[in-house]
Amino acid sequence: MKKIILFLITLSTLLFSREAIIKEILSENMILIDQNGVTKRAQLAGIALFANTNSENKKISYKDREKLHKEAMNYLLENLPIGAKIKFIKIDNENSGPEYIWPVIGGEELNYLMVKHGYALLDRDNPYLLGMFYMRLNRAMGYAKEKRLGLWKDNFEIMNSLAKNQNRHKNKRDELLNLLQKQIK
Repeated sequence: MKKIILFLITLSTLLFSREAIIKEILSENMILIDQNGVTKRAQLAGIALFANTNSENKKISYKDREKLHKEAMNYLLENLPIGAKIKFIKIDNENSGPEYIWPVIGGEELNYLMVKHGYALLDRDNPYLLGMFYMRLNRAMGYAKEKRLGLWKDNFEIMNSLAKNQNRHKNKRDELLNLLQKQIK
C-alpha cells in the first residue's frame, strides 16, 4: 500500500507539478513563493500552526509555543533555503485564502518530512487536505511521537497536548468523509 501511495504522489508530482522559487518563510506553515514572476503566499498543506493548535483550552503557554515555532522555523530554513527552486502540487482550496501546496524538493516531500522528523503537527482541521496526504501525515506524526523525534524529544508533553487538542474538529472531518463516501456510492 505504501508503495502505491508513493507511486501516486510521484506520478502526480511529475504530471501536475508547478515550479516556484522560495522568497521567504513566514511561519512554520506559510511561505512566500515566486511563480513565474508573481509573488504568492502559500500554505504548507496539512501543517498546523502552533499558535492555532492551542486555541480551545489554552493549556500551553505562549512561551512554550513560541519555542516550538522557532525550532520549526530553523528546521524549515535548513531544509527550504531562500532562493531554492521547488516543485509543488497545488491543492484546491476553492480560491479561499492562500494556495495550499505540497512541495517536493530534491525528490523529498517537505510537508511529510516536517511531520515525520517531528518538527510539525498534522493540521487535522484542514478541509482541503486530500485523504492520501492526511493518512500519510497522520502516520508520520505517530511515528515521530513514538520515536520521540525532533520537537517530540524534549517537548513530549507539550507536543502531545497540542496534538490531542487538534482532535476537537475531528468529528466534522469524519462527517464530511462519510458524506462524500455516501455520494460516491
